Amino acid sequence: MSAASHEGLLTALVASRGVLVLGPAFAHGVAAIEPNALLEQLRAGLPEGAEWEGLRPADRMELLVEARGAEGVARALAEALPTAEALRVSVGDFQRRLLSLPFPVIVSVGLDDLAAATLAELGAPHRVVTGDADLEIPALPGERLLVKLRDDTWLGAPRLTRSTQRGLARAHPRLVARLRDEVRAGAALLYGFGPRSEALRWVFEDVLGAPSAGCHLALRSGSALWAGRFEHQGLEVTASATVADLEAAMTRLADRLVQVRPRLTPESAAALVTLDAEVGGAVRRRLAGLPCFAWAEGARGELDALGADALPTVLDGLGLLEAVADRGLRPPGLPAARAAEVLARLGRTDDAWRALRLAVPTVDLRDAAALGSVGRALSRLGEEARARPYLEGALAVGDADDPWARVSDLAWLAKSVLHRIDALRAAHRKRAVTEVIARFLSAQAPRLRLAALEPGEDADRTWSVYYVNLRLGRVMLLASEMAQASGRVYAEQAVDLLTRAIELAPHKPDPYKAVRPLLTDRRWGVADARRWMALVAAAPAEVQKRLTQPKA
Repeated sequence: MSAASHEGLLTALVASRGVLVLGPAFAHGVAAIEPNALLEQLRAGLPEGAEWEGLRPADRMELLVEARGAEGVARALAEALPTAEALRVSVGDFQRRLLSLPFPVIVSVGLDDLAAATLAELGAPHRVVTGDADLEIPALPGERLLVKLRDDTWLGAPRLTRSTQRGLARAHPRLVARLRDEVRAGAALLYGFGPRSEALRWVFEDVLGAPSAGCHLALRSGSALWAGRFEHQGLEVTASATVADLEAAMTRLADRLVQVRPRLTPESAAALVTLDAEVGGAVRRRLAGLPCFAWAEGARGELDALGADALPTVLDGLGLLEAVADRGLRPPGLPAARAAEVLARLGRTDDAWRALRLAVPTVDLRDAAALGSVGRALSRLGEEARARPYLEGALAVGDADDPWARVSDLAWLAKSVLHRIDALRAAHRKRAVTEVIARFLSAQAPRLRLAALEPGEDADRTWSVYYVNLRLGRVMLLASEMAQASGRVYAEQAVDLLTRAIELAPHKPDPYKAVRPLLTDRRWGVADARRWMALVAAAPAEVQKRLTQPKA
């Protein structure tokens, strides 16, 4: 591609418009998801004598589905492919560089989760879309769209064959229309396809439509004839014989983007930072003294205690924040985030999304309180996957000298992790469950000590510690189950955590139910019938009744 032919794409990217379509070469260098090796691994289930050699990858997948059924192949894929949680350590410099380009929409044509892993490593807020229903979920400013054209391998019904792929436009017309609109409004970069790629043909024939002037193809081919053929169809083409050369060409594109973006001298940039801080500080100070924001300045316990009678004041404050934004001023992120949390808890869903649309683009990524409030609001709205990065961020930047401020964040993060684990268990995705647990326990290991905090007589702190112990206990129980013979250490920790939850809230039946199999079933290696009977004997009468009544 000549330098001049970059201009349309660069113009779209400067305005943060356009679509990035990721082909097979995006996974170059990540052995765990190499397509041909994956197909060979799945081949083990084929009957003897089945034709295989000489078939193209798409034909091999068709053969596998014919022999094992779509669900059988999907189940095998979910066990063979690492999840985004496990892939994060395999994300390379080029993957980071390519997805750092400000495309608001990223389309993956693969069955792997490398794009999601890369966005997670970049700390880029995003939401996953696999069909029309996902487009109904409210969007947030600055949040990127990750479209999985072949559905989710772990929790969906992956499109494995040509017929299911070509049915995408009929099954999800709004999604296809949205992608075509995005391309018309900006541009499209299709990276990492071979000249004979069936996936590339599918993208044009059934998803994006006929190639247009805004489409740029990064082609893995050393043939000038192939490049000329695609150029004749209206595409602008960068062609390289090797993946390494193709990656170098895309790196040069990223460098050009930095050059064409509006740039300031160091002196002007410093002045802008100072001006932004001064204006933002003045807005914060002026708003902080108003009665409609008094509720936002209180401690966490006071925020949790706000009831329906506080709604008029919270909504008044939210309206003022919106008016500030409408006048071109940057509203402070913390009151907007706290408004979202309160409104979500009180069931004001539409108003909570209003507050989130204000909070997300203005929240300071060093403000643990604001990040935690955004995460809790999203979790209450049922958006557990979108909540996790904010809760993880709150825990990462939170004040280590103030552990109580982070207990609630850990409890809510454990809730969102358990939500994903439960969904994966229901789909019988054992490997994925193991990887999600491993990632969570590894990342949060320094903070597991929060479960041992003593709340004293403070009711709010007691509930926070209770939920941390209950949810961490459940995670440890599942870790023990996944580890099997080597899981006793997790089982012991689960018993301790769940027993502590019982001590903190003896009238709650959930921790009793969770710890019962550990103390009554010898396969866990920590069975202790006397300890279980002692817990039941000390429980309130209502809990004893619920524990002893037969299951329906």
